[in-house]
Amino acid sequence: MTMDALDELSGKLHGLDGQVLEVERVKTLRELIDEHTRRPDRVTDVGRLRSKKNVVLRLTLSSGEKLIGKLFVTNRFELEHGLLLSCHTAGLPVPEVYGARNGVILMKYISGEPLVDVLNRTLENRYVAMLAQWYYDFHKITGMVKGDPRLRNFIVAGDILWGLDFEEAHEGPWILDISGVAASILDTNPIFAPEKQKMVWLLLDEYLDLMGQPRTETTEERFQSVIADALAETAVWRSDKRIKTLSERIRHEGIPVN
Repeated sequence: MTMDALDELSGKLHGLDGQVLEVERVKTLRELIDEHTRRPDRVTDVGRLRSKKNVVLRLTLSSGEKLIGKLFVTNRFELEHGLLLSCHTAGLPVPEVYGARNGVILMKYISGEPLVDVLNRTLENRYVAMLAQWYYDFHKITGMVKGDPRLRNFIVAGDILWGLDFEEAHEGPWILDISGVAASILDTNPIFAPEKQKMVWLLLDEYLDLMGQPRTETTEERFQSVIADALAETAVWRSDKRIKTLSERIRHEGIPVN
């Protein structure tokens, strides 16, 4: 019998905080795959993707189909599952759920390029407009902020921007997401480039236009303050003095308005 790649994972997976994943989660993933394919389909390759606390796997089946399996170490399974279903039903580009139970979500694999790579390579403003629209729709549909506002949590496929990873969603003001992802624009190469500075103001203006609100001095101050906070957090987990310096610069001097 040919070895299934999942057989090698039981008992070996854990979150980044060291908490071991329950062995039953892998068994549940296997069951969800079989239910989705409606036939025995061997997993030929498994790759682990980035996730702060949970286990996210890219699965390649013997049929060639690719899937994503998210196995929860934390207790955020029901939240993320519910958000994925709500957003997909409303037409927001998020991965379709093929099956979910017992702390495991099996979903569609989105084939495309990470937004962080596309944006930094092209420096095209149209991706900023797409990002503002995606966040506006998400906030309107869910009444929550997405959390973990990093460019790497978005995939560009053709003219569609797909949002990924909802385990840190919570209640809060929209500016947390918009300022947070603006910080992600600024702290990726080319860091704090003039084009990037223009992009973050465009992001704010695009979002405010969707809300039907003007940009005010108060909003500008709050926007820049939250960006500085987000950069300070990034500087800590990256151990990056450049980002720390950028955070302090924005806090004291602001971001040039062009």
